[in-house]
Amino acid sequence: MPSVPDILANAGGVVASYLEWVQNLQRQRWPDERMTAELLQILERAWRAVRDRAEERSLSYRVSAYTLALERVCDAIRRRGF
Repeated sequence: MPSVPDILANAGGVVASYLEWVQNLQRQRWPDERMTAELLQILERAWRAVRDRAEERSLSYRVSAYTLALERVCDAIRRRGF
């Protein structure tokens, strides 16, 4: 059985910190249920993207996660005109 790639496994804490930052910007405090729902939605979407890429291109989950991450960084750089 394949394992979750390290880049994705470590994302939970990063995403939780991001969601806390969003709450602070909005001067809000979300109930635990909302925080969990938001976190799960983001992580599940990321997992599906990694899994789908791996299956489409016959990649390991780790390589799939890294290729998605690099593509997103490259897209962001291009959009900023660099």
